[in-house]
Amino acid sequence: MTHNSYISGAEKSTEDILIYSNTNNLLSRYLAFRDIPFLLNKYVKGKNVLDFGCGLGYSTEFIHNLNYNVTGVDIDQEMLKQSKINFPHIHFHKINNNMSFIESNSFDLIFSSFVLFEISSAEKMVNYFKEWKRLLKENGAIIAITGSEYAYMISKNFLLYNNKYPENENLKSGKIVKALDNNAKIEFSAYYWTENDYKQCVKESGLHLKKFYYPLGKKEEPFQWQDELSSSPYLILVATKNN
Repeated sequence: MTHNSYISGAEKSTEDILIYSNTNNLLSRYLAFRDIPFLLNKYVKGKNVLDFGCGLGYSTEFIHNLNYNVTGVDIDQEMLKQSKINFPHIHFHKINNNMSFIESNSFDLIFSSFVLFEISSAEKMVNYFKEWKRLLKENGAIIAITGSEYAYMISKNFLLYNNKYPENENLKSGKIVKALDNNAKIEFSAYYWTENDYKQCVKESGLHLKKFYYPLGKKEEPFQWQDELSSSPYLILVATKNN
């Protein structure tokens, strides 16, 4: 069977955007975002939010619907064009490799979903974290959803993803890995990073790591979870500007 492909970090065509626009209501997004309100209530003190790597704006709208003042930013012009159509009531802006035009100490939260595994090196990740730290207010926080180490372990069998790819053998940091979203029938390529990699990058940036959160499937939910019950395919990183 032929599947559509989504390559992390690559510039998206109009066709790519049409394909990716079908992923908003997937079960995979449900599990990734289900516990975000809990984490927001626990770690975020104010209402000003930057959604970094907002893509088509679905994550930005999610935060907006939780009564936050949110702005979405992305490097992909085509994605942003569609996000403005999807959600005209939200402000979206294009950024380049730096965000120097954005004032320091502006946000209570920097939120990102499915961005960290698009970063190709630990050095670049540290630089992103340093820039996020600059943009945060003194009591600000970062909440970032990304793929976990479990997501690409061939020994794991998930309802959400098929990870049985040769790219996922002999996993090591910075390696390109692959998974198939079983609902959308889209193959995603990403960079493999471990919990320890993220921990080290956070430390080098001067941020303070608060938590690695793994959203697990629940037996009482109306889904046929498999290894999601014990090993989440997602990691949610929580860090703060100050300890």
